[in-house]
Formats: sequence, structure tokens, C-alpha cells
Amino acid sequence: MSLSDRQLLDALSRMPFVASTELAHILGEPHATVHRWLSELLDDGIVGKATHSTVHLPSSGRYCLTTKGIREAADFLDFDTPSDFVRAYPMSREWLTLLIRRMDAVASVYRLAAAMSPGTDGCRSRVEFHRRGRFDATITLHDGRDFGIVRQGLALRRRSLYDRLRAIARYDYERRPGTVLILVPSAWELRRTGRFCIVNG
Repeated sequence: MSLSDRQLLDALSRMPFVASTELAHILGEPHATVHRWLSELLDDGIVGKATHSTVHLPSSGRYCLTTKGIREAADFLDFDTPSDFVRAYPMSREWLTLLIRRMDAVASVYRLAAAMSPGTDGCRSRVEFHRRGRFDATITLHDGRDFGIVRQGLALRRRSLYDRLRAIARYDYERRPGTVLILVPSAWELRRTGRFCIVNG
């Protein structure tokens, strides 16, 4: 199933700062096709490109809608104004500032979503970030399975993480994602968090 302009703009609106390889896997499209689309949007000024790297991973180009792109997406996605659009997607100045500050976490979520997605035949997954609440993000696969993502960054105190996990455990089972995935920064934290989940699960 071919990806339409509307679907591509919707995906870029939901996933600011996604890399082309990640986007291809998440959307179930060939990377060459997605890269060509993004290159055309870049040439047209619809998206911008930022470079990001970590200690353990090489640099990657990450794409985000520009101001022109926001106007274009708002029109394609049937919003009355760009202001209505940025209230519906994580594209406001506040949202983008937050995602830039958490770029390592954002990249981790995209890599995880890409790894979990089939990556073929238009089997599209969905990623949504949360500015507040129990989860940092949720990933929904093409078959409806959903995953709540909690990331323990270096700045997150262990007590704060455990408080969030307790809140998730108490949350209505029918309303929370079917599976909770916790991203930890080291094998040491993995063991400690694993023990906590076993004792308090």
C-alpha cells in the first residue's frame, strides 16, 4: 500500500526528529523511498534536518517539520489554522524544545519502535510522546499491540522511577498499554529495576 502525502505528513507531525531509517521501518516502507520523499521535502523547505549522536551510536540526520511544513501539514490534515494543528500534535515550540532537550530519549524510542515494527508491506506502527503522566511514550504496532515506554535517564532519580512504576501498576488494567517496557541506562540499573518489578509486580 503506497504511502500518501497526507499519511507522510501525519507521521512526521507525530514523530518530530525521526531518522529516515527509523521512519521507513515504522511506516513499513522501503528506506530508499522514504529517503527520497524526505529529500524532496527538505529541498522544498517542508522539513529541516538536525544531526544527533551519542557516545555509543554514530551521528544520524533527524527530520522535523519547519514553519512552512507546519502550515502545509495543517492544510493537508484539514486543520482550520496552524495553531489548531500544533495543539493536536507535538509540534508546538514548547514540545519541540522539550524533545530537543530529551533527544537521546527520543532517539531511543524511535529505535525501539523501528526494531519492533515489521518494516515491510506497509505495516505501519505508531509512536506517541507524552509530556506528562506515567509513560514517556507509547508504541502501537500494526496489529494493535501497544507498549508503554518508561525511560530511566541519567537525570531521573531511582525513587522517581519507582514511584512511576507503582502508579502504572495501580493504573486500570483495561486502560493502560498491554505491555510496559522500561529502558534503563546500564546492566546495574537493569538488575535493580528488575528486582523492584518482581517484588512489587
